[in-house]
Amino acid sequence: HEDLPAEVLARGETAIRALVPPNSPVEAELLATVGEPLLDYLPDDVASLPSTQAVACVRTAAFINGPAAMSRLAHYASDERSPTQDEIASVWRYFDPEAFAARVLAEAPLDNGHISVESLQHLSHLRELTNLRSISINLTEEITDFEFVPRDVEVRSIRVRNAVPVSLAPLEGRTALASLQVRGPGSLLSLDTLGTLPLESLLLRQGEPLEHLEFLRQLPHLRSLGLDSLDEITDFTPIATSGPLVHLELSAARRIDFLQDLGTLPYLWSLRLAHCSSVDLADLPALCPTVRTLEIDDCWVTGLEHLARLPNLRYLQLFGCPSVTSIEALRELTQLEIVSLSRMPPGLDVSPLADLDAKVQLRKGDQFSGVDSLDQARLLPW
Repeated sequence: HEDLPAEVLARGETAIRALVPPNSPVEAELLATVGEPLLDYLPDDVASLPSTQAVACVRTAAFINGPAAMSRLAHYASDERSPTQDEIASVWRYFDPEAFAARVLAEAPLDNGHISVESLQHLSHLRELTNLRSISINLTEEITDFEFVPRDVEVRSIRVRNAVPVSLAPLEGRTALASLQVRGPGSLLSLDTLGTLPLESLLLRQGEPLEHLEFLRQLPHLRSLGLDSLDEITDFTPIATSGPLVHLELSAARRIDFLQDLGTLPYLWSLRLAHCSSVDLADLPALCPTVRTLEIDDCWVTGLEHLARLPNLRYLQLFGCPSVTSIEALRELTQLEIVSLSRMPPGLDVSPLADLDAKVQLRKGDQFSGVDSLDQARLLPW
């Protein structure tokens, strides 16, 4: 820079100052390309800035990286606002885990004492966090067991992937664990452990079929439930006893009349059915009379006319439903706000949607007929 004319240096400095503090992730990434000298232009403290700018300052320093950037982040970590604390936790992955815990997070207030941990490496350094009261675990690595879950701090939620069979036994009796999500091709062992947890949200998306659903009878507080690999399930009644469900997602059910086992779920707001052998919509008015969001993907669907008996239905998604060769019945659903169609039978006539006020989303490349009859202003981009 010493060889540049003073006028050029002045213009560069003026341009940088105009972008500091940054207002967005895009500006943060742009400023970070300047490198370590940019740290001199960032504010010493972000507590007085709007949250969006504070978060962008954190991200800028993190992208610059290095010891000087870590020192700046240590100052920013005193900002008690949740967005700033969440971003501080998020950029932990860009630094040496031990050094960051000791220099940046040690005295940070965290989010009311809570932090989300995204790496197994970070768990061993939680002892450095003097204000820590609870954690959420959202790992990017695949796990081989649950022994990594710390016992000396409240664990509110766990979201992990498993590629091999994993036992849930180490989670037994976790009195703060309200949310558990496990995805991956590996199976889950010791499912009865789930009955010892105060779960409000449970998602099991496994490659191996579930053998039974009896563990759901011990989960009276569930509000959100997602289950995959239901190929071998013959008894779905435990779902009806699993709490005041608001969201339900079921995938790969092979029993033709499985919905009849669910009784009535009076609080259900959102229902997603995917890869099921058969879905008879005649069952829905009794099952979920107040449902607002209905998503059906890759299922053999019958009884579209029965959706007219769902007065609160606002969002309808039909993806890959080869049995739906007509949507004439949707003319009656005047309350719909959004209809989304994808991978439907070629030539499906969508003109019945012209009578509705709903916005319409059609996948690009699909062969629909009657598209010209739709109000182009109500077509949503895919």
